[in-house]
Amino acid sequence: MSDCFFVGVCGGSASGKTSLSQKLYESYKGRATTITQDDYYHDSGHLSAHERAIKNYDHPSAIDLDLLCTGLQRLKSGCSVEVPTYCFDSHGRLPSGKTVVPNEIIIVEGLFVFERPELRDLLDLKIFLHVDQDLRLIRRIRRDVEERGRTLSSVLDQYVATTKPMHEQFVEPASQYADVVFSSSDEQDLNLAVQRIVEQITISSAMEKK
Repeated sequence: MSDCFFVGVCGGSASGKTSLSQKLYESYKGRATTITQDDYYHDSGHLSAHERAIKNYDHPSAIDLDLLCTGLQRLKSGCSVEVPTYCFDSHGRLPSGKTVVPNEIIIVEGLFVFERPELRDLLDLKIFLHVDQDLRLIRRIRRDVEERGRTLSSVLDQYVATTKPMHEQFVEPASQYADVVFSSSDEQDLNLAVQRIVEQITISSAMEKK
């Protein structure tokens, strides 16, 4: 078994999972690795444009959770793993992924990282980000329009049809499994959360080594 300490970061769409994970990653200066659940979307590149447009990407079945779980188990056992790379433009996986090796801290972030018991059991510390849904929608619009080239109408249509109901059905209930729940409404919230997480990792790691 490796000495990897696994931190799971869960929360709704645009709740700040990636920002928090990046800040946590930077605080460990090379001793941390981040794995994003988004890279584990099932390959939909072979589907027609219409089929891709109507697919529910906000349901847990859109993610290859089996592959994610297998990869984390390999890292936990001290082995390297190949992580796929997903392209949001084509809705498909790129030909080459990336090799991830065991590290002191493994940060796993995504909507459904608390979805399965076998995933939760691998996580040494489970963080849930709770953010007002209006703020999350504003952030999602900015991200998808500015970074992913989507139209405002397509973002709103998806939010009403799948994002909001799937959040209520799957994501929000997952907060019950969290060890700690944070708000990430602004930069100050994120910085405070990172500080507390680092403190918790230090305490937990010390207890595990006793």
